[in-house]
Amino acid sequence: MRPPQPTDSLLKEELMSFCSRCGAAVVVGSRFCNSCGNEVATPTQMCSYCGSASPFGVHTCRSCGAPFSASTSFGRGKSKTTSVLLAVFLAHWTWLNTYKRDAWKFWIGTGLLVVNIVLSLVSYRLRLDGNFSTATACSGWEVIIAVGLWVWAVVDVSVKNANWYRNFPNG
Repeated sequence: MRPPQPTDSLLKEELMSFCSRCGAAVVVGSRFCNSCGNEVATPTQMCSYCGSASPFGVHTCRSCGAPFSASTSFGRGKSKTTSVLLAVFLAHWTWLNTYKRDAWKFWIGTGLLVVNIVLSLVSYRLRLDGNFSTATACSGWEVIIAVGLWVWAVVDVSVKNANWYRNFPNG
């Protein structure tokens, strides 16, 4: 008898892994391979807060007590690479990718961006009026704010564990 194959009713996301003996797909929560009967390892889910593994089916992390949601159980999260690239090229806008947990960072970054725009306008106006020393000081602060915000975004997304992104709740 042929083992059941993934169909439209069995989505790819519902597959935990493949059998180490015969290579057949093993459905989440299965203890044995449907094809060869090999006992499979207990499926685990990664905690998006502390990064530790807990058995599949528990509702809270055994290490830190953080709740698991249905979306974190299947690992349909974010990509760390995407977040790092967003930070490198778009600075604080990267936090829109992980807005559920980084909303405060995004709004602080947006506030700093507004301050930077105001400083640019003041600097421009001062240059028009001939007050070059004060305009140069404003320009210096513009650079410090822009570079500081960029460095903060890049470092923040780079130091997070890849599991933090992989298990990010999308629901």
